[in-house]
Amino acid sequence: MAKLVKQLFTGNGTWTAPAGVTEVLLIGCGGGGGGSSGQSATTSASGGTGGGGAIQYTMYVTVTPNTGYTVTIGSGGTGGTAVTNALGNAGNDGNSTTFGSLATFAGGGKAGAASSSTVNAIGGRNYAGGSTPTASTSPVYSASFGGQGSTSIAAGVAGNKSWTGQAGGTLGAGTATVGGGGGGGGGVTAAGGNGGAGVNSGTANAGVAGTANSGAGGGGGGGQGTSASASGAGGDGGSGFLYVIWVD
Repeated sequence: MAKLVKQLFTGNGTWTAPAGVTEVLLIGCGGGGGGSSGQSATTSASGGTGGGGAIQYTMYVTVTPNTGYTVTIGSGGTGGTAVTNALGNAGNDGNSTTFGSLATFAGGGKAGAASSSTVNAIGGRNYAGGSTPTASTSPVYSASFGGQGSTSIAAGVAGNKSWTGQAGGTLGAGTATVGGGGGGGGGVTAAGGNGGAGVNSGTANAGVAGTANSGAGGGGGGGQGTSASASGAGGDGGSGFLYVIWVD
């Protein structure tokens, strides 16, 4: 009697098609986008923004029996590095999960950096052709947007909820002039990373990384209100996963 078989990949590996199997169902996602780091400035230091969560794809592909297919699980995009007396650094896009040359599951979009110490950058999205993020640009692959940082505790937003129902990360706490980091976009199986809290002096808090094998975005780093210490680094995105399902 035929039975349904599934194999979950949470790391790189190889799947070999059993004898007689010519089609498989793939369900997976790439890594989440990395959050940006917060600002470090004397006044109105805004928090970093959260990375976007990856979308889950489902597709059928044709395979050749007794043939091995390389599975590469997309790592999360790295968060922007902390800065001293400077604008924050953007995060990096999440990396794709692939099944040989037959299927690619794109990662979530990176968090953009602010254009000035008093301007919030837009939350993480994935853009065609690596174009510069703007508020009017439509997302291509991200299932959820990362939240914006804030120039005060009241100005920022949490990360957006994923299409698959997982929550965005929360906004990091701020002060009257120093913003917390925006939350990461929700992933397929876990909420986005929380934003880091901003501080008036001393090293700010880093954004929280997205959960492994969830595609969640990393939180943005907190701002830092003086030029003497580092801002908070952006959180890394969570890695992706892949299910291979077939009838044996």
